[in-house]
Parts: sequence; C-alpha cells; structure tokens
Amino acid sequence: MAIKVFVRQPLTQTTEREARVVQAALDGIGGLVGDRRYALDLLTGTKAHDNASFREAFTSDSGSAFAPRRFRETRLKLLASADVMLVVRTGLSESGAFEVAYNIYGGRRIPMLFAVWDQAEIKTTLLRDLDDLAQVRYVRFSDPAEVAAAFAQFVDDVVVPDMLARGRSIVAEEELRAATTFREARRAARELGFPVAVRPWSAQPNDALVVNDLAELVRYAERSHVAISREQPLLVERAAALQARTRRPRVETGTFEPAAPARTFYELEAKSA
Repeated sequence: MAIKVFVRQPLTQTTEREARVVQAALDGIGGLVGDRRYALDLLTGTKAHDNASFREAFTSDSGSAFAPRRFRETRLKLLASADVMLVVRTGLSESGAFEVAYNIYGGRRIPMLFAVWDQAEIKTTLLRDLDDLAQVRYVRFSDPAEVAAAFAQFVDDVVVPDMLARGRSIVAEEELRAATTFREARRAARELGFPVAVRPWSAQPNDALVVNDLAELVRYAERSHVAISREQPLLVERAAALQARTRRPRVETGTFEPAAPARTFYELEAKSA
C-alpha cells in the first residue's frame, strides 16, 4: 500500500521563485519512488503553485469554480486520508497554520515534517516546538534537493511505525485495479509503484504494456487513444505480478538529437536573476 503524502506549501503569497523551490523539493521526493521500499502517493499533486496558478489548478482538477469553502473541503478531505503531512515552508502561509492546527486538534494527528527553507524561518511562535502535541520533526534546507533525504528518513523513523500502529499495512499491493478515469489510473500506478502493466478492459493479460513512469503512462494514453470510462476501464497492476510483454520499439528515420541536460535549481536561479 502506498504511503499517502499531504503536501502543504504556501499558496496565496507565494512568488514564482518560491514555487520553484517547492517544485525542486517535490521533484526530489518523486525520485524516491522506485528507489525506496515504499510507494508514495502525493495526494496534493506533484506540481508546485504560486499565487496566480493554484486557483486555476483547483478549478481544472475539481471541475468547479474556485471558492474558499470548496477549496477548504477538498483540502481537508485529502488530509483526512493522508499518512504524513509534509510542510514545505518557503514563506508565510496562514492557511498552512490552519491545516496544521486542524491535523492536531480536528483531524487524525498524523506525523508532520516541517521542511523550512533557510530564507523563510518560522516566526510564528505557536508553530514551533509542536512535538509535544504530535509526531513532528523540523529540518532546515538551503538546497531543495536536501528535502528528499530528510523526508525518506522521516518516513523510515516515524511514518511507517505510525502506520503500523494504526493498523495500516505497508506491504505493496499487487491486485488488479480498474480505473474509470485517467486520474484514477495515475493514482493507481503511484499507489502500486512503477513499473506497472496497463491494458484496456477488453484486452488479454498478455497484451498488457509495461510503463515505467508517469510520463510513459501519459504517452500510452495519448498515443493509443485509450478511452477510459466507467464502461471501459483501464486495468492497472504491478508489473511484477504480471510478466507483461513490452511493445516492440518503433524504428523511425531522422537525426537523433540528444536531450539537453536538466537544469538544476541554482542554474534556473542564475538565469532568472
């Protein structure tokens, strides 16, 4: 079963620069999937937002116009199903303080890791030293890439024991999932842990295709024009549970251009300076 992660980042007062810091941290945590013993499901998504984009993202994901009540209900519903809360602090967030307090006094009191950027020290007294109220750890970072290692250690030290104490299994599931939307397929793949085998509901098991990451899953759905619906679900299962055959590679003519190396956070900072 995947560890369900609720990420709290500043939103209303977040600049593009701060959003890049959060995105770099999320990318690092995403890299843990497949490298660690546990699958991770980021309930709040893998994309960081700034003060201009988070409302648009909510409208796109929910299909409803943004409203504070709808946004709050959606966030608290996700928090209620989470196993761990990751607070990436890059600036002031009143909503973040609300969600932290709700987790402690109104929610399930799940473990919380505060990853505090060294340019955004916690100044709110009541957010400090919360370890007498819940299982809380504070870490400081200057490079967002440092967050992943701290989070992995927190999962091993605190989150997994807490899940076991609550009766939550951490054994990877291998059952077949039937996804009726692409979003469900994406979540199923994350919970099972890549690589996964996917196939249309009408296909035979030996017609399944192994996909190794989310990008391949997106390309599969787009290239194959897969219609995912309640009547025609997409079947997703752990690749280890099914020795699925991979599709024969297509040979194309033309000149191969190697991809440019990915830029680091500091290179992006230098360019935008």
